[in-house]
Amino acid sequence: MMTNSLLHPAYPVIVLLLPFLAFVIQLFFGKRLPRGGDWVSTAAILGGFVLSLLTAVDVLSHSDPRFHFEISFPWIVFGHVTVTMGMLVDNLTAIMLVLVTGIATCVHFFSMYYMHGDDGYHRYFAYLSFFCFAMLGIVISDNLLMTFMFWELVGFASYSLIGFWLHKDSAAEAQKKAFVVNRVGDVGFLVGLMIVFFRVGDFRLSRVFEAVASGAFDGAVLFGVPLLTVAGIGIFLGAMGKSAQFPLHVWLPDAMEGPTTASSLIHAATMVAAGVFLTARIFPILTSEALTFVTYIGAITAMMAATIAVVQRDIKKVLAYSTISQLGYMMLGLGVGGYTAGLSHLFTHAFFKCLLFLCAGSVIHSLHTQDMFEMGGLKKKMPLTFLAMLLGTLAIAGVPFFSGFVSKDAILTQVYLQSLEHPDLLHRIPFLLGMGAAVLTAFYMFRLIFLTFFGEPRDRHKFDHAHESPPLATIPLSILALFTFGFFWSGSIDLPLPRHEVRIPVGFVEEGWLSHFVTPPSLNDFSTTVEGEGLPVGDEGEGEHAALHHEAHRRVSLLSMAAAAFGIVLAWMIYLRRMISTGVIRHRLAGVASFLENLWYVDHFYNHFVVRGLHRWNAAVFWFDRRVIDGLVNAVGCSGEWTGRFVGLFDRVVIDGLVTLTATSSQRLGREFSRFQTGQIQGYVFLGILALCLYVIIGVM
Repeated sequence: MMTNSLLHPAYPVIVLLLPFLAFVIQLFFGKRLPRGGDWVSTAAILGGFVLSLLTAVDVLSHSDPRFHFEISFPWIVFGHVTVTMGMLVDNLTAIMLVLVTGIATCVHFFSMYYMHGDDGYHRYFAYLSFFCFAMLGIVISDNLLMTFMFWELVGFASYSLIGFWLHKDSAAEAQKKAFVVNRVGDVGFLVGLMIVFFRVGDFRLSRVFEAVASGAFDGAVLFGVPLLTVAGIGIFLGAMGKSAQFPLHVWLPDAMEGPTTASSLIHAATMVAAGVFLTARIFPILTSEALTFVTYIGAITAMMAATIAVVQRDIKKVLAYSTISQLGYMMLGLGVGGYTAGLSHLFTHAFFKCLLFLCAGSVIHSLHTQDMFEMGGLKKKMPLTFLAMLLGTLAIAGVPFFSGFVSKDAILTQVYLQSLEHPDLLHRIPFLLGMGAAVLTAFYMFRLIFLTFFGEPRDRHKFDHAHESPPLATIPLSILALFTFGFFWSGSIDLPLPRHEVRIPVGFVEEGWLSHFVTPPSLNDFSTTVEGEGLPVGDEGEGEHAALHHEAHRRVSLLSMAAAAFGIVLAWMIYLRRMISTGVIRHRLAGVASFLENLWYVDHFYNHFVVRGLHRWNAAVFWFDRRVIDGLVNAVGCSGEWTGRFVGLFDRVVIDGLVTLTATSSQRLGREFSRFQTGQIQGYVFLGILALCLYVIIGVM
């Protein structure tokens, strides 16, 4: 099936297959190729980037935010049900293809420097290629089953990259933890997937949207909860696992055991972004209850991860918790109906987070340490790395004129407007958590900058050996740093299009660069019976809403700038000017510090109640198996043994005794009768006459 037209429909397929081909070549021949075959993987992803650009130009040239090209073919047929595989290329797909391949290209070039000399050099590039293949498969999938398949392949690829250094026990533990935690979320994804399939009979997104719009889920409940809500939350659980949302976030910080370049790719445009992308893909079927769930999960995650990042010493762990927090922002934006706001932050975050991780990799490669308290004074030694990381920090901190300010401000505006629609305290919590996370983000990121690049060196030996990275590393940093400036993402992203379930102010279209290309698919596209809710729409209503929106945007902009300024100044006072002693703070807030250093005790909870609970359960099951099941089996076995012995004794004594007695008696009787068998004729005649006489006598009597 095809919808609309695409000038080069084969390009997205080629983009998908190029990294897979590179993976196969690297896997079988990489070790024997020059330079470990790094040029094969790099050329494949670079070629994919070029084709993605051509595809994006083709798609976006239609100037239609709802343009899409879809093609599918039968894959499995059983009975009246046909499962298809296919490709969906819309404006979101086109932008994501450019984003994934562009970020991955920078990572590939940087990896040539960072991983040079590693024993598993060719294997590393093979894993990178497979990772890109799996993520690109998620991007172009037109149905939920195909998405789930590539979803699991991404999980396998991340498992391989996290545990890349096979000699590290910590890496092995981290990859197992990531695998298990993600499977927990994927159970929910699978449940939601099956609910949708058995209700709709199809996995294709367009068919699912049509079925929902036509009332396929109307009146269907599960334990008093609308079935569509259950399905939406179930699929979102998969996104929670992949995007490391509370409480399934515990795997991502440990995933730093892999190479920093792999961490950059995982955290920027792939894997963890897949959860946000999936949530955006199923946006039309998320009910108001499901979106509320998404909102609070995102808000809690944003704040929780930001508080933990404040006390981390490891530079990669700071960035890891930063990723979790920023993903929470994206989910928060989607939860309140800010479709383009949430996706805009995904795009801006991809660039500055990839930049921050590669800068961290440059520092780690130079100093051979990840502890920020062993760094300091690197501004003069690594000026290009410092400048790039400073730009990335300004972006993530939400400083005006930088990309993070544009997208984060849009999300917070959406959340603020949602709180105005629901003025009770409960609905103001997400906005308060979002603003709190904004303050902490600016604080912990400038804490990282001040500890790493300012002040006196804390380890003179490491400092003396520090050096700037070569052009192979600094050129990708420069390219990524360019996209931290706000003019690339100019314009504010305001309110989403009307949605039938979400009570948000409606009546005007989102502004900004992204809203010209991507708008949320609505069930209104598939049915004319679905009506929007919210405030009344019309010329007067639109003017009123526009005034409300612009006032809200102004307030939020001022608050977010104040939040960023406060966080930066506080970090400056503590870690650069030393006006406030960290020792005093820690002494006075010992309980809070312990709480944060123990990561909100979430891992402790899992270890005590889940891991140890499973151990206790396994021990109980083992005891039950050994004592009860084996006891019953042994009892049955013993009973059988004693029964066999009794039967054997009965057979031997009674049955065999009777048989033996019969045989012996017959033998003896035969012997007695054998005495009459003399073989003499006269004897036989005599006995015959005697018997005849006896018969006559008895007869006469």
